[in-house]
Amino acid sequence: PISIVIALIILGSFVIIDQSRRIANERFKNRLLVATEKQKNQIMSMLNHEIKNPLTPLILSADSLLMDKKEPLSQNQKSKVDKIKSAATYIASLLTDYTEIKKWEMNKIPLEKSTFDITEFFNEQISIFSPISDSKKISVKLELDGTWNLQADKKRLGQVILNCLKNASEAVQEGSGVIT
Repeated sequence: PISIVIALIILGSFVIIDQSRRIANERFKNRLLVATEKQKNQIMSMLNHEIKNPLTPLILSADSLLMDKKEPLSQNQKSKVDKIKSAATYIASLLTDYTEIKKWEMNKIPLEKSTFDITEFFNEQISIFSPISDSKKISVKLELDGTWNLQADKKRLGQVILNCLKNASEAVQEGSGVIT
């Protein structure tokens, strides 16, 4: 009987030690995850800052070129500067959206719903995407009949549409593709 009691005590000790190791291991993993998440956030914050900083003067310079009355741009130049400004503004917007990811993770992301014309909206997205489609010699066509209004978060929907256009452009053969 004493040997059985001793064996049970030893076995119980091993179970307690094993449980303690598992708990300590889980705590270590959790601390490591928290530290990794914190480092990731610091790096992303720094990248956000370093990328966004040069975009502001780029956008302001584009505005200045577009509004210059002394040396007005040709229509072709205006179109190209508009595209540069749109792309830079879009990138700045994406960087701003990154900071909202944490809010989204906590179910607190704000949606900015508005009502807008869907044809005009798609044409804006196609225009923003045109440097990519032009460089790949891909045609992007909008085929919508009638006037349609949509109520949605225009900025976020634009991100989805641009991502879809990008994915479609990767699937279409360069120089002969059409995205409709």
